[in-house]
Amino acid sequence: MGPIKRFQARRKAAKQLRVPTQTEVIEATPRDELWKIRTNLHLIQENPKNAELVKAAFGDIKSTVEKINSKSKSEQDRFAVHEVKNPMTALQGWIELGRSEKLAKVADEMEKTLSRFDEPPTLREKTVMGPGFWRNLKADLNVSVKMEAPKKGVMMIDEGRITSVLETLVRNAEEAGAKKVVIRGAPSGNHYKITVENEGAVPKNFLEQMQKFERGFSTKKHLEGGKRGEGLPGAKYMVELHGGRILIESVPRFGNMKKGKTRFVIILPLKK
Repeated sequence: MGPIKRFQARRKAAKQLRVPTQTEVIEATPRDELWKIRTNLHLIQENPKNAELVKAAFGDIKSTVEKINSKSKSEQDRFAVHEVKNPMTALQGWIELGRSEKLAKVADEMEKTLSRFDEPPTLREKTVMGPGFWRNLKADLNVSVKMEAPKKGVMMIDEGRITSVLETLVRNAEEAGAKKVVIRGAPSGNHYKITVENEGAVPKNFLEQMQKFERGFSTKKHLEGGKRGEGLPGAKYMVELHGGRILIESVPRFGNMKKGKTRFVIILPLKK
């Protein structure tokens, strides 16, 4: 059974489930954790007023995310659950407040994000920085994002995954206190270079750590639940899946860190 039919079968089966107890979970194979989360999200979307079912489904989602973060060897799965960290927090809040009318929208947002990671990357010919390329970039980012694309380039990419990488870099800037992010793109030889730049420089000791793109390192002062430092390693992994690489540069301006710049550079091969 292919992935689409398998998902449709699970969704149909989910509709017929009785209300599960807190100890019951929907079966999943070891490499099926993301499907398991999505199935539970559909339960919430379709039964938002069933408080017992919603709480059980969210409990299963939460335990599955914790399992991925602590035990999964898949960079892709860890990056995927990192991408839904914020809406998952919102979903938990609405559940605790009993706001059933809010659940379907947040669950749908999470499901759509996770759907980007269903299978290995599907590379399709795409005109980067052309009309519509940014249509999937989330509109709920609390930072001003300016696009500057002087030249287009044709590449073979998985647009959903590259969009997730850009969202991660923009959110990283937002969490660091940036108010504005500029994304630029232009061909450079046989490659296409995308830069994501924000105001504010990173201290040298932090920069050296960030340039390693290692899991667990975060510049944030307050670690939420100890689960931080997943975004940049995941972004690096996604870029490398495309045969590209990602770099980080940061320099103060006349010794002033706040007036300096931090820039991520994504280099991807152009279509031959």
